[in-house]
Amino acid sequence: MKQITHAIHAVMKDSQHIPKTGFNRHMKYKFSTVEDVISGTKEARSKHGIAIIPDHQEILNRASFGKQFLIDIRAHYIVRHTVSGEEFKFSILSSGIDSQDKAFPKALTMALKYAYIQLFSLPRGDDPDAFFEEEKNRSKPPARTNKRFQKFVKSYGGIEVVKKWMVENNYPDVDTLPDHRLIGLIEAVENGAITIDMKENR
Repeated sequence: MKQITHAIHAVMKDSQHIPKTGFNRHMKYKFSTVEDVISGTKEARSKHGIAIIPDHQEILNRASFGKQFLIDIRAHYIVRHTVSGEEFKFSILSSGIDSQDKAFPKALTMALKYAYIQLFSLPRGDDPDAFFEEEKNRSKPPARTNKRFQKFVKSYGGIEVVKKWMVENNYPDVDTLPDHRLIGLIEAVENGAITIDMKENR
């Protein structure tokens, strides 16, 4: 595995700048899209002979929140060094949420994005989009206490307003919703998959 490790390290060195062409209109921040991380590493991957090949996916869970459908997956990839033939496999946990049939494709897109980010340790600074969906990562602070959640509820008038909206729209109570489901809901709102129809606190 010496050659593939050396090649991955070389890709890391040559992929220091990843563009952020995505923009979250509600939370007002830029983020790197899956196209950004793929195109941002393309030249280095080609130069050093690193290929990331989708292998297979496992559906871990399906759930619905009101009119939204959420799916949790584990996406498996093969990393191959085209020069030596060395390869290894790794997997990424991901979730997708949508009102129709796009939850699974969204989960695949998110998994692919973070596969590149994690494999090549791509720098993103303090991008609020930097959330790796590893639901068993016990070192991560609870969703209700992290800054992303606090900013989210503040923008909609506070926790009581958000809780009331969730109940009125047949969503589970925020106090009983698991952290990874709560983050999935926030991401769906941020990405425009869910629209919270209430006056924002400006």
